[in-house]
Amino acid sequence: MEKHAKKLDYKAPYLIDENSALANAWGAKTTPHVYLFDASFRLRYEGAIDDNYKSKDEVTATYLKNALEKLAKGEKIDPVNTKALGCSIKRVG
Repeated sequence: MEKHAKKLDYKAPYLIDENSALANAWGAKTTPHVYLFDASFRLRYEGAIDDNYKSKDEVTATYLKNALEKLAKGEKIDPVNTKALGCSIKRVG
């Protein structure tokens, strides 16, 4: 992941949930499964980053980007929940 993050010049922090503790606590089903919180730590959006986890060139809906933009403007986020798309999380234990 470290090499991948450097190659793609990720600006945001990420973590590796080795024991699935966070995935289990939040009910994450896939990787990625996004949770967006506001400044008061209220969950504002949950689900997929976009509508195509296999091909960035075929994305037609940018759910997380839209939610971030709406949150920054103080506007209503819609949708607030989408189906998380990606590879299933292999649970530990």
